[in-house]
Amino acid sequence: MAGGSVSIGPIDTERYQFEPVVGRPLLLVAGWALLGSAACLTTFAISTIPAPLPEGRDIPTWLEGAELLLAIAMIPACALIPVPLLAFARRLRRGPVRVSRSWVAAWVVVTSSGAAVEGLFVWRLVRFIAAPFANLPAPSWHALYFGMGYLLTGTAMMLTLAGVSRSARRTARDS
Repeated sequence: MAGGSVSIGPIDTERYQFEPVVGRPLLLVAGWALLGSAACLTTFAISTIPAPLPEGRDIPTWLEGAELLLAIAMIPACALIPVPLLAFARRLRRGPVRVSRSWVAAWVVVTSSGAAVEGLFVWRLVRFIAAPFANLPAPSWHALYFGMGYLLTGTAMMLTLAGVSRSARRTARDS
C-alpha cells in the first residue's frame, strides 16, 4: 500500500460481462413478485377486518388507499412483465454468452408458471368483480394464496437466474 493506493486483486471479467444480462431480468422478477404479493397480501389483510353483515367492513382510509394504489400498479405491470421475461430465453440461446439448453428450458418453465399465476389471478379477479356482493364477510383466502404464489414463483425465477448465471460463467470459462 504505497502512496495510499489499494490493490483490489484481479478482476473477474467473465462475471462482469454476464451480470448486466442477468441483472435486468432479476430486477423485473423482483418487481413482479414483490408488487404482486404486496397487492394480494394487502387485500388479504383488509379481508381479515371484521365485517358486520348489514354495513360491511370499516376499512381505514390509508389502508384502502394503499390497496387501490397497489392494485392500479399491479394489474398492468404484473400482466406485462412476463412478456420480456419469456423473451429473455431467446437472448440466453442467441446472446453473447451461451447457456445450456436445460437452463433455458428451466427459465421458460418458471417464467410460464409466473404467467400462469398472473392469468389465474386475472380470471379470479374478473369472477370476483362480477359477483353481486364483493364485500364478503369471510377472509379472502385466495388473496393470501395468490400472494404466496407470487413470492414462490418469483423465488423460483431468481434461483433459476442464479443457475443461469453460474452456467454462463462456466461456459465462458471453458471456451
